[in-house]
Amino acid sequence: QMCIRDRGNTTQDVPDKEDWFKWTFFVCAKDKEIDNNLKKYIQKVVVHLHPTFRPPTVVLEEAPFAFSRVGWGVFELKITIYWSPEAKKSPSDFTHFLSFNNQTNGRHRIYKIEFDKRNFQI
Repeated sequence: QMCIRDRGNTTQDVPDKEDWFKWTFFVCAKDKEIDNNLKKYIQKVVVHLHPTFRPPTVVLEEAPFAFSRVGWGVFELKITIYWSPEAKKSPSDFTHFLSFNNQTNGRHRIYKIEFDKRNFQI
């Protein structure tokens, strides 16, 4: 079993721009061994942003599966994780509500993904 946790975001204030934030989206695993080897498990992560962003779709094909942007409004990210062929799993779809509240940083959740870890060479 693989647990995806803290699939979320962090934020920082943008100097000289009131109510603007630099935010970072990321995917990580609860299990440190898996987290240190995410590329073995994940082929790519596709994130659909608010349509006002250019480009509105971000494709992450290398670990760490993370990226940063600057903005002023919160919105829901639509995420698809494409698993490596060894996982023998269909892509998994998630949503994540972007948050600029440093207390919650995106309301982290845990998603449990079932697969046989023995299929992977680490």
